[in-house]
Amino acid sequence: LRGVDNPYFHIRTPHPRRWWQFIEFISIIPIILIKYELPRHMGYVVIGERSYCDFIVWVSATTNDPYFIKSIFSKFLLKLASKNLNFYVTASIDVIEKRRKEFDRKFLLRQKAYYEVIAKYINAYNIDTSTKRVSETILEILSFIDNKRQGA
Repeated sequence: LRGVDNPYFHIRTPHPRRWWQFIEFISIIPIILIKYELPRHMGYVVIGERSYCDFIVWVSATTNDPYFIKSIFSKFLLKLASKNLNFYVTASIDVIEKRRKEFDRKFLLRQKAYYEVIAKYINAYNIDTSTKRVSETILEILSFIDNKRQGA
């Protein structure tokens, strides 16, 4: 496991990577059911910083496998995600690099590319935070939600 495939934990993803991806997928199912799906089906609005899409990007980026996005695991999660209102909160790569100094630019570019593909697939509302304060981003999200409720 020594390596840098996973810059969060400084480990190398073992081979075969498909098995590692399967283990990661199985481990996320209880979290998805308890934190997202169950409350949503009980009528609650679920706001999560980390989501189905983050998981897909995490596995794709740390296993260096862009095809994971097309896997049956990802398709299942994207189907669930597409039933929700989704936001893609991003910034320019230079701003992301300043915010996440512990990661190299190559990894951040790969992650950003994965997020952009997924955001298009699930029709996420894009918010560029490159020049915005957190309070401005929150107001933009709340305004978008309010407009959706009013049918605009």
